[in-house]
Amino acid sequence: MNTITRVLRGALFLMIFGSTAGAITLPPAGDCGAMAAQGIRPLWLGEFSGTYEDFSERRRMIAARRCFPTEYACRRWINEVQSAVIFPGLMTCRPFN
Repeated sequence: MNTITRVLRGALFLMIFGSTAGAITLPPAGDCGAMAAQGIRPLWLGEFSGTYEDFSERRRMIAARRCFPTEYACRRWINEVQSAVIFPGLMTCRPFN
């Protein structure tokens, strides 16, 4: 196999598997702006950061901030996100004004 064919196959492999195979899909959660506009009170703000390993075993950072109608829903989301990463960092739920 010549060099050009190897390069093209490698590029095709990365296009297909490199960017999406190791990506984490976070559990669904509320948009703070939309929930505040609907008048949902009180709101709880959940914040999370950590790292995970992608398809090629590289560590990637992940962070998210979402809103919830109850503290229970916020803590449940934090628990679900925490189980998807290798090294959790910041994990907090607090009232959002």
